[in-house]
Amino acid sequence: YGRGCQKWIIDYRIFYGNPDEDAVWADVAEYLFETKFRHASGQELKIYGTAIDSGGHNTHAVYAFCATNAARRVFAVKGRSGKEKHIKDGATKVDIDWRGRIRKHGALLWQVGTNLAKDLIYGRLQITRPGPGYIHFSKELPDEFFKQMAGEIRAERITAGGTESRWSAIRKRVEAWDCTVYAVWLETHFELAKKTAKFWDQLEEEVQPSMADLFAAPLTISSPEPPRAAPVTRPAPASPD
Repeated sequence: YGRGCQKWIIDYRIFYGNPDEDAVWADVAEYLFETKFRHASGQELKIYGTAIDSGGHNTHAVYAFCATNAARRVFAVKGRSGKEKHIKDGATKVDIDWRGRIRKHGALLWQVGTNLAKDLIYGRLQITRPGPGYIHFSKELPDEFFKQMAGEIRAERITAGGTESRWSAIRKRVEAWDCTVYAVWLETHFELAKKTAKFWDQLEEEVQPSMADLFAAPLTISSPEPPRAAPVTRPAPASPD
């Protein structure tokens, strides 16, 4: 992310295995906490925050991983489509002990207003020039990534409460789209849109320190001239008598 919530998608990775097995989470932890990405300036960047979808069949494995790594800004999230009020749509304690009591340092589940996040992403995809809100896609992303990004449409659906407009999948796999939604949740959670110009100035200076043009002519530093000796007047030699 950069100034004005301009966004760069720089990596897309799939970890194969059963999420109930520790080996898979060890691979994920190594990627999240050890991987460094080299910026064009030469600086190495690490992942700052992570959102993990807790839906599906491995909910408690996600809760455990997120609770263990909460200090590293790892968040358990779940989409809430329909009647959401905000992209960051609340949070609840979900880690409960065998007595049914909520654990003091247990996992926290964050609700994501998915329809609102997808509307925001769709609007940003209409921006054609780099600048605030623009999304950059790496040329190394596979075709499947872009198929998943285009895998949902907004359509009218009939629900128990009446007719609602929601984003609905038109293909089976849309994980890349979902990951982009959760990245927008992280953007909202960290309040990147509210950061001041001073914040971005300092961050940009850390990542890419300002420097003179590499192709400019070398600076010429004029050194002070050494003091000149006062002229000496020599008397003319005496003429012989």
